[in-house]
Amino acid sequence: MSEKKKKDQAQRDAERRARIKARAEEKILDHIRMVTSQIEGRPVSREEIEAMLAEKMRQHSLNAAKGIGYIAPEEGEGPP
Repeated sequence: MSEKKKKDQAQRDAERRARIKARAEEKILDHIRMVTSQIEGRPVSREEIEAMLAEKMRQHSLNAAKGIGYIAPEEGEGPP
């Protein structure tokens, strides 16, 4: 198989995987919307679901952590 054919096949494979992923994401979002509507007892829009997921999936900065973090106790301190 020539390099051009390999490159074309790789591109078609990538496009096919992208289409499959997009369809799977659509189905998952529809399922989340349906379950959320059932739980809340009201119709929930796709836009509401996307906004909710965007907020929940937002990565928080490690520097913004509250407090000073975990400090290991000195030897002999703490519960027996």
